[in-house]
Amino acid sequence: MTISRVLMLWLAATIAFSGASYSYAAPVELVPRATGVAVGRLQGIETRDGNVAVTINFVATVAGVTPSGVVDFVVGKPSVSEVDSRTIGMTFLAFFSKTKDGDWQLLVDPVNPQLLHHSFLPVYRGLPFEEWVPDNRIALRAELVRYLLWATSHRPESGGSFGLLLELLSGPPIESDAVQHELFSLSKNPNPKLRSMAVACLFHARDPRGLEELLLAVSNRETAFLDEGLIAYSLRKLDPTQTGLAGILKQLLKSDSTSFRRAVARELARIHSSDAVATLAALLDDPDAEIVASAVGGLAMFANGVPAGKLQPGPEPAPYRTEQTIAYSVMSTEAINARRSHYVDFWKSWWQQYAAKILEE
Repeated sequence: MTISRVLMLWLAATIAFSGASYSYAAPVELVPRATGVAVGRLQGIETRDGNVAVTINFVATVAGVTPSGVVDFVVGKPSVSEVDSRTIGMTFLAFFSKTKDGDWQLLVDPVNPQLLHHSFLPVYRGLPFEEWVPDNRIALRAELVRYLLWATSHRPESGGSFGLLLELLSGPPIESDAVQHELFSLSKNPNPKLRSMAVACLFHARDPRGLEELLLAVSNRETAFLDEGLIAYSLRKLDPTQTGLAGILKQLLKSDSTSFRRAVARELARIHSSDAVATLAALLDDPDAEIVASAVGGLAMFANGVPAGKLQPGPEPAPYRTEQTIAYSVMSTEAINARRSHYVDFWKSWWQQYAAKILEE
């Protein structure tokens, strides 16, 4: 993943806290070429002999090793013809590395070389660096996650920083007690939107407390705070091979929300274990066609020897696979609406025939 892709994803999600929608993208490995990130005030930007000279006054190091004081950079030939002069004097996050000669290098988006809106990330007023960056030994990724958590918690009405926050949490585990503490604290926030966002963050970070929060909400019939679309998206981060997951999802099916139950049924269909298919078999009678489609699809994938989380049969033997289980394989709401009894009756009969054997395994 190049820095261009990372910065474009970030700026689309964070600039000026604008936009109310969430930004979802493929998981990213944050700024692979950066050795440090710092806060600087943009003091000047101009063309010089066909290149661009950037002057930044650095006021704080977020992480890694970075320049300090007033530094000039020459950065190739980005387009600066329409740079708004009002951005001069604003404060940004900027990323750095060092050349082989030991000189500082300002990392610039090589795909879209316009500096502003692509290579500089706006810093929001009141960012509490001094509270949680005591020195330069803090892990870069962890501190950027903390920054995004801080930004999200202060403006939950905006989708801004939240999209990239989810993607960073979806990457390699962040070994930071502070991040774990702040994530859990956010899940207890009295603001219902923040609580929902925090639960999503826990799922993306593969933190089991995400499921615990959902179970508690469903059992207490206190799910009004949940953004169901966001939670449905985040449920996809569950590991379908996780021991005991089918039993937990079965409990979540007790929700009063049809859209939430649909999301849970989709996850059950990915597990392909005996306890999962037992629950899916019971869902064949559900009044909702989308839930029935997940039940049929999950049963079919189990019977046809599809590994957990996959969509194609694996190399292992599939003792329940037959020409009929292949012929009756479908996971389409449209197909269920068109020929519900055709598929449902087959899988009900199949389950009655094999249930005892499957549950003994």
